[in-house]
Amino acid sequence: MSITQEVRLRLTRFLSLSCLAALLASCGGSSDNNPTDAGGTGGTGTGGSMSSGGGHGGNATAGTTGSTAGTTGSGGIAGTTGNGGSGGTSGLAGMGGTTGAAGTTGAAGTTGAAGTTGAAGTTGVAGTTGAAGNGGHGGAAGATGVAGLTGTDAGTDASTVSCAVSNGGCDPLVTCTAGSSGVVCGACPSGYSGTGTTACTDINECATNNGGCDPLTACTNTPGSYTCAACPAGYTGTGATGCTDINECATNNGGCDPLVACTNTPGSFSCGGCPAGYSGTSATGCTDINECATGNGGCDPLTTCTNTTGSFTCGLCPAGYSGTGLMGCVDINECATDNGGCDPLTTCTNMPGGFICGGCPMGYMGGGSSGCMDINECATSNGGCDPLTACTNTAGSFTCGACPAGYTGTGSTGCVDIDECATNNGGCDPLATCTNTPGSFTCGACPAGYTGSAATGCVDIDECSTNNGGCDPLTTCTNTAGSFTCGACPAGYSGTGATGCTNINDCAPNPCQNGGTCTDGINSYTCSCVGGYTGSTCATPPAGSVQILVDCDSNSRLLNTFTGSGCFGPVAAGGASYAILGAGTSQVTVWSGANCTGCSYVVTSNLNFCSASFSCGSGLNDNVQSVSIP
Repeated sequence: MSITQEVRLRLTRFLSLSCLAALLASCGGSSDNNPTDAGGTGGTGTGGSMSSGGGHGGNATAGTTGSTAGTTGSGGIAGTTGNGGSGGTSGLAGMGGTTGAAGTTGAAGTTGAAGTTGAAGTTGVAGTTGAAGNGGHGGAAGATGVAGLTGTDAGTDASTVSCAVSNGGCDPLVTCTAGSSGVVCGACPSGYSGTGTTACTDINECATNNGGCDPLTACTNTPGSYTCAACPAGYTGTGATGCTDINECATNNGGCDPLVACTNTPGSFSCGGCPAGYSGTSATGCTDINECATGNGGCDPLTTCTNTTGSFTCGLCPAGYSGTGLMGCVDINECATDNGGCDPLTTCTNMPGGFICGGCPMGYMGGGSSGCMDINECATSNGGCDPLTACTNTAGSFTCGACPAGYTGTGSTGCVDIDECATNNGGCDPLATCTNTPGSFTCGACPAGYTGSAATGCVDIDECSTNNGGCDPLTTCTNTAGSFTCGACPAGYSGTGATGCTNINDCAPNPCQNGGTCTDGINSYTCSCVGGYTGSTCATPPAGSVQILVDCDSNSRLLNTFTGSGCFGPVAAGGASYAILGAGTSQVTVWSGANCTGCSYVVTSNLNFCSASFSCGSGLNDNVQSVSIP
């Protein structure tokens, strides 16, 4: 497109915008300024006047085409006191310069600052629109001056879209920005969803998680935000930061009586009941109950009831009573224990809270309380007993002893001498003479051949008690009246008891078996066994051994004895037929072949091989060649 064509296009747009400006000016009042007819320089748009009826800002006239660049249009001056006027229209660019941008609508009440001066050839920056002043009405803010055109290029037209009407179609909550490419709507503010182009919708924060408020508080939605209600009574904190239960019990026991328990509950507290022994309530106060004022507090009437804090005590039962003042006082039957302390010879009579003791019986002096003392009758005239007898004092009485030996009668009636010799020779040995004496008797001497006395008895002298009466020590000496006899020599000895006994050699012939050594004894012998054999004749094989016999019975000839563990053989030439297990040997195995081979049979007790069936099925066999011990 040529420069001439571009200039014509801009003139056409200028005329159209001029008509629009004139239309807007007719709504807000007449213009108070005239467009500047610049020759080669773009005019400066002037703001509305300061009158209360200030008109619309004037339009700058486009500069004529020249060979040099037009001067830059200065920014429009902000309107002053206009009340509620609409924004001024954009000034048209002077010919040869770029298009100046339209001024934005000023907010009510503040004064817009003047736009800065556009530099030559560039677009002048629009001044902000002045706010409506006090006292004016209907006046519009002055429009921004348009920068002059350069000398060689045709000026471009002003923005075709303005944010001054209905915020450019953007939501009222967002910022509208006008540019050459159209209107740009800002983002919705915090607390709103949607976009500035479509619409901004308030977000109900309370619809999710109670808006973040404490669950105990109410969330109230507000435009673009929300509020949290205060925490309920009994809680500290805020709805926004969180509500914390107040532990009322932590201070002054929650106001409860000090005797009761304060229990904290969510948002409140409760007081426990007054303890036993108190009336009232925990909230109003617990008052001690005087239990003693009624029925002596339940104490036994014999005791004293003492009121205490929250309780009472019963005094001790009086003397002569058991139990407690609380459980009841029961009269003590002192007579039931140790006769009440009375002398055992007297009668104890129980009385309420006490007792009395009866008098002492005959033969005693004193009293039941102080004690009964026995009277000693023997202290006077031997108690009336015979002088030959003893008087013995007894409890409450006395006894006379028996008459001494040699006397008859009693100590109480009198003692008479007995003639002992008249009966059974007085107890003297029949061989001696008895002589009676007062209260006794004497016996004569024993005859020859006897020892002892006639009183104790004449005893034959036992010659056998000394050196066996001269008999052989191995024989028995038998005493006879005035003599003795010697018995026969014991078994195993030859000779007589009187002449002497000679030992018979019991080891001839030798009775010991299996190589044992015989030691002769008195009518006996002792075998010293070898090879582990035991028994009186060394016939018992050692533990862990087996004896092998030649024939089919236990009395047959011994062939061999094996001791220990392992395999033993050969048993004997031609084999064997009987086995005897030694002590501690639980079993052995016998074999038909040498070296524990061939048929076998386990022996667990003494066994006759002649009737044994071997494991290899060969039938009965009495030809054992070897044996094994575990």
